[in-house]
Amino acid sequence: MLKIEDAARLCHISRATCYRAVKRGEIPHVRIGKLIRIARPSLEAMLKGEKLQEVA
Repeated sequence: MLKIEDAARLCHISRATCYRAVKRGEIPHVRIGKLIRIARPSLEAMLKGEKLQEVA
């Protein structure tokens, strides 16, 4: 699981842009209390343009 800062670095975007993308639902994420975490495989699949599967 990646922090916002790590995901932003992998996407070559700013931290603020990453937060906005998470808020808009453009980046798959999980909230753990106040923390936001992004699964690396999901982020890499999104960057490749692959369709993401919903996790229940």
